Amino acid sequence: MKASCSMFSQILKLIPRIEFERIVKETGAEYRSKGLSSWSQFVSMLFCQLGRAHSLREIEGGLKSCEGKLAHLGIEVPARSSLSYANGHRPWQLYEKVFYGLFEKVAAKVSGKRKFRFKNKLVSLDSTVIDLCLSIYDWAKFRRTKGAVKLHLVLDHDGYLHKTGVWTESSAKAVTHCLRALLDPNPPLAFARALAEHEIVHAAMDLSDGVSGDLRTMCDESDVSAWVDGNTLPIDVSAASLERARGGDAAALALHGGEDYQLLLAVPREKLDALRDVAVIWDIPTTVIGEFAPGPSALLLKKGGSLLPLTSQAHDHFRGRGTGGGEPATQA
Repeated sequence: MKASCSMFSQILKLIPRIEFERIVKETGAEYRSKGLSSWSQFVSMLFCQLGRAHSLREIEGGLKSCEGKLAHLGIEVPARSSLSYANGHRPWQLYEKVFYGLFEKVAAKVSGKRKFRFKNKLVSLDSTVIDLCLSIYDWAKFRRTKGAVKLHLVLDHDGYLHKTGVWTESSAKAVTHCLRALLDPNPPLAFARALAEHEIVHAAMDLSDGVSGDLRTMCDESDVSAWVDGNTLPIDVSAASLERARGGDAAALALHGGEDYQLLLAVPREKLDALRDVAVIWDIPTTVIGEFAPGPSALLLKKGGSLLPLTSQAHDHFRGRGTGGGEPATQA
C-alpha cells in the first residue's frame, strides 16, 4: 500500500509535538483553559498563513473541507469563537519561543549556494506593507480609511534566512535610513588622515563603544578629566525617532551606544577653526560636546548647570589596563 504525506504535515514535522508541549507548560499557555488546545490553535493559524485565509470563517471553512485528513495532524476543526478567544488570551511568548527554536534548528542546517562569490557578506533589504484594521489599530496610520505597518527585513544570503527584522508605522522611513547606514557605511578615512597630517588633534578614537566608554578610556590613558554636555550630543533624527518608538531614551543611546564610523577628537581651542575648515572640505559635521581638564581621571555629565558623575554603561575592551590643559572634546 502506497503511503503519502501532505506538504502541510511535512512542515509541521519541523516542530516536534513533544517540544511544543514542553514550551506550552513553560509559558502556562493552557492554564485553566478548556477545549481548544494550543497545538490546535497553532495548526489553525499556520493553515491561515499558508492558505492565505483572511478571516476566522475562512480558517474554519478551509479546515472543514479537509476534515477527514486532520486526524494525522492531531486536531479537530476549531469553532470560530474558540479560535478568536484563544488568539486574544493565549500568551504570545509561546509562539516566540517556538519561532526561535525553529530558527536555530534551521539556521544550523541550511547554507546557501551561489554561482558567484562575493568579497563581502551579501545581504538584501526589503520593506513590506502589512494591512491592519484602522478601527482596531488606530495608531497604524497609512491612508485616510486604512491602517498598516511596514516590516523591514534584512535577508542574509548565507542560508537565505532573515538577519534583522523591525516593524514601524507604514509611513516611517527611519528604519530604512538606519539600516542603509549600517549596511553601507561611510567611514571618514580621508578626513582622519587630513587631521593627522595637519596635526590638528591631540587624540582621536573611533566611537565603537559609545561616548561614555571611549571618552573615559581617553581620560584614563591621558590622566585627565572631562565633562560632556548631553544637550549638545549630535543624535540622528531617524535613530532618535526609532528609539522613542520603542520607549527608549535617545540621549542615553547616544551616550552609551556604539557608533563604529564616528570619531571622538581632543582638539585645542586655538585649532577649532582649523578643524572646521578641514571638516567642510570633506563634508563632515563636527560638534563640540564638552571639555577636558587637568586630572585626575574622571568623567562628568553637565546637566542643568551642574556637573554630575557619569558612569559608563558601554562595553569596555580595556578593562584591567592602567592609566597612561583643558581641550574641547569634539565629535565628528
